[in-house]
Amino acid sequence: CVSENFHVVQSSKNVIKGISSGGCRLHSFNLLQQHLKEKLSEKKFFIVLDHVWSEDVDKWSSFVTPFQHGRKGSTILLTTRKENVSQIVQHYNFTLSPHRP
Repeated sequence: CVSENFHVVQSSKNVIKGISSGGCRLHSFNLLQQHLKEKLSEKKFFIVLDHVWSEDVDKWSSFVTPFQHGRKGSTILLTTRKENVSQIVQHYNFTLSPHRP
């Protein structure tokens, strides 16, 4: 659950916790984003962001950057009750690089 107050650092930590076997001890946003990029790079993923309320374009732009390094066919499913959120987020439709064996 992303919540009404979208915290980019906490949301990044939550994704890392969800895809890693251990916790996440990183606190710097840049380190979190780099770690997330490394974890997702060249991998196909399906991530669910539930109950999203934030309409902050800058926060979304920062948050989604590591996801563009995933394998083609990766998906982020977002649920929201706010039409503005869906309109903002739909602009982050990345063309992912094809996977190379």
